Amino acid sequence: MLPQPETPWYGDNFWNLNATLGLGYTLKHVASLDRDDVERDGYTLHNAQMVLTPSFLKGITVTLAALNLLDEQYRSQASSGDDDTATPEPGRDIRIGMVYKVLF
Repeated sequence: MLPQPETPWYGDNFWNLNATLGLGYTLKHVASLDRDDVERDGYTLHNAQMVLTPSFLKGITVTLAALNLLDEQYRSQASSGDDDTATPEPGRDIRIGMVYKVLF
């Protein structure tokens, strides 16, 4: 296991590779918590997304997102109870979406 910093940090990047394709990556680290009889392990999440706007389909945008890529088992610092009793957050989550904009 890699050493984890004591303070939370967050990085969010998005790159437009060309007019029709964009890629995004988010890194979120939350430090461990040990306060007021609540102990919670820290965690690090990796999320990725791809946005496709095909030129041959005017007004359509397709998004593919993978949240918690490494399927980290963690409990939110905001949940009640100790790590043993708190409800775990969802594991890996894959989403696909489509938006249609009416262009006048």
